[in-house]
Amino acid sequence: YKKTDNEYELGGTYHQIGMVYEGQQKWAEALQNYSLALEWYKKTDNEYELGGTYHQIGMAYEGQKKWEEALQNYSLALEWKKKTGNEYELGSTYHQIGMVYEKQQKWSEALQNYQQALEWGKKTGNEYEMGDTYYQIGRVYEQRRAWQEALLNYEKAFELNQQFNHPNLPLDHESLTRIQKKIHDQQSSDPQPSTDEI
Repeated sequence: YKKTDNEYELGGTYHQIGMVYEGQQKWAEALQNYSLALEWYKKTDNEYELGGTYHQIGMAYEGQKKWEEALQNYSLALEWKKKTGNEYELGSTYHQIGMVYEKQQKWSEALQNYQQALEWGKKTGNEYEMGDTYYQIGRVYEQRRAWQEALLNYEKAFELNQQFNHPNLPLDHESLTRIQKKIHDQQSSDPQPSTDEI
């Protein structure tokens, strides 16, 4: 690319190199290449791709449990996706922000961002990713021992993922079974009214 003055493509390749290092959890090398990607996108006025790279930088920091840095870069991802009209990918960034808050057990913030992810999924018709978001909402409610809300969201996740034969279907099914058992066990352990009360 450098030899042929095809500088426009350099950013994308640095981004992909970053993803390979991220997949190996080589965080420093990943971040270095993502930074080079950003640099070349800016040099070549390829602003449309900036949001995606900021998102991946957020993922790299999330992988290291560096929550503040992750959130900062996810916010930049949202900003650039909105600026460049890349609305289709907004849902995935809101989803990841929800994940960061969930990992910190900040349930309200997690749910708020998952709801934003669902809204953007509906707006852009990106139903494929919505199943994962419903699943994560179910997890939040399960961790808060709100079984009925967890069940409702796991059911929605299963229903959506079934349409696409999503690889997470076995996980959805296992979660549904687990929650149904918890609800059944809770109902079984609830005190029954005496015959006098009836």
